[in-house]
Amino acid sequence: GDQAVRQIKGDLTLAPASLTPALEAVFLDSLVVFEGGIRFEDDQENPYSLRGNLNAPRLDAAEWFRQAGGTRPPTVEGRFALNAGIHGEERNLERLLDGFLGDVSLQSDGGVYRLFLTENPLVRFGVAGAGLAATLLGGQFGAVIELADSLSNLRYDTMNLQVRRDGDLNFVLEDFRVISPDLHVAGTGMLQYREEVPLLLQPLDIRLEIGARNRPERLLSSLRVMGDRQNEQGYKMMTRQFRIGGSPSDPDNSDFYRFLVESAGRLLLPRPSGREPTETPEEAERQQPAQPGVAPLIEGVLDEIFGRGRDRRAPDRR
Repeated sequence: GDQAVRQIKGDLTLAPASLTPALEAVFLDSLVVFEGGIRFEDDQENPYSLRGNLNAPRLDAAEWFRQAGGTRPPTVEGRFALNAGIHGEERNLERLLDGFLGDVSLQSDGGVYRLFLTENPLVRFGVAGAGLAATLLGGQFGAVIELADSLSNLRYDTMNLQVRRDGDLNFVLEDFRVISPDLHVAGTGMLQYREEVPLLLQPLDIRLEIGARNRPERLLSSLRVMGDRQNEQGYKMMTRQFRIGGSPSDPDNSDFYRFLVESAGRLLLPRPSGREPTETPEEAERQQPAQPGVAPLIEGVLDEIFGRGRDRRAPDRR
């Protein structure tokens, strides 16, 4: 999971209580430039201090994810420009270099991201006969599967991250935006620091707002999960936010797909009035008793359609 820095060269200016490096190196197939200074002040509780700027114009994100290990494809493939202003104060040099604070900007002008990569969502949530359900129950479950297929490997035009490392050494994601032709994703969150755990394997917790247009918007609208609001870029917004957990190398997007599967199931439940539901899935959830899970919800739909429910058993004619 550790990434090697190669071909280090540059100048070091030494003084009795300071070290001023101007260094160049190769990291993730990109030139990295650091300019700054390290000072030592013996009368301070944390005598070592760091101030500097780090720049890398073309970091290879895919290579970083590959080096982190695992069987999942890289969550992001693309080249990123990194700019960081870093600082810190510690009691020794080792802790200083590991525990720096600061602000980091990452920008990419195109690539692929797999934040929504998933297997068949119906199978994933324990629905028996998921393929049969998608075929027989029509458009709603078919829409979920088509969305999962189209969003699993999504090309983006721009990706921007604004990150701050706080005093607990967490990376606070203050702004995360991905713009694709058909999808706009924006959010905030945190990468929680764990000592001796590679960065891309540390716990992730972010909240996303998702906007869509074109085919994805039509599919999501068929599930009644789109609101009336449009963002400034013209994408129609979904009715709620979604949590992404896991880690950067293996993000957990189950909150998003569980919502879609449950929404599809509710639309297929027969209504006493015989009318099509007009409320959003969130309104329907408030008006109905809590479901025990996704699989029972869909099994209930199958029972209603094929007469397998307990209330539809044929009377005993003996």
